[in-house]
Amino acid sequence: MVQARDRLLSIAKSPSISHAYVLEGRDCQAKDDLAMEFALAITPHQEDIFIVESEGLSIKDKDIEELQDRLMMKPFVGERIVAVIRDADRMTHRAQNRFLKTLEEPKGASVVILQSENTEILLPTLVSRCVLVRTGDTCVNGDGEQKVLDAAARTGELLLSKGTFFQLVQAISDLETDRDNARQFLESLEEWLRDRAMASVGWSDGAMTASVVGINKDLPMTQIMAAIGAIEEAKQDIDRFVKPGYAIKSMLLKIL
Repeated sequence: MVQARDRLLSIAKSPSISHAYVLEGRDCQAKDDLAMEFALAITPHQEDIFIVESEGLSIKDKDIEELQDRLMMKPFVGERIVAVIRDADRMTHRAQNRFLKTLEEPKGASVVILQSENTEILLPTLVSRCVLVRTGDTCVNGDGEQKVLDAAARTGELLLSKGTFFQLVQAISDLETDRDNARQFLESLEEWLRDRAMASVGWSDGAMTASVVGINKDLPMTQIMAAIGAIEEAKQDIDRFVKPGYAIKSMLLKIL
């Protein structure tokens, strides 16, 4: 994310700014902030920045039509109009085709910034007309990262010691609304369980905690692998925009 930020801020200072950029990477607040920082570096005037967001599950043709009308106008204050399309992956096929016309005939005073988790979802012809900047997949850090790691360890201990569903829900209560934290939690929990699986067959590299090695040594390997499979399904659900809390609770019910 740091390298992407440095690159974008350098681009914003350049006299030869392209008409369209795609920021590809894990969807999170940090990427939203980066897109807005880039937009403000291009034009410091909020009045000249236009945001397009999905209504419900998709960005529809009419949303792109409104964007095109706005891009036809002159800037209110500065020299450029900047449009930020959040969740660009959610554009319908028809909306993408309409937007492609904007990229084929760009307006001189406009810059469009698309935010995407996976550019393979977008039309190849659309992506090819944009400058691609990969922001990376790591968005959790600092205190937030430690909370995620603690929640994963606590959940792992509860699973291995046959904790109740209520106890498990309490352990993940802070992760139910933040999709990025939820996915990081699932990855941490999966790693925790894989370490436990290694410990159950007598392997240890010295990096595992005593709780990982010591809890319920006779837990069947099949149960650990089934739990890892449920975690993989939950990660896929979150990537498909299922609510994090629902995805994690469904996973827990499959494991119990």
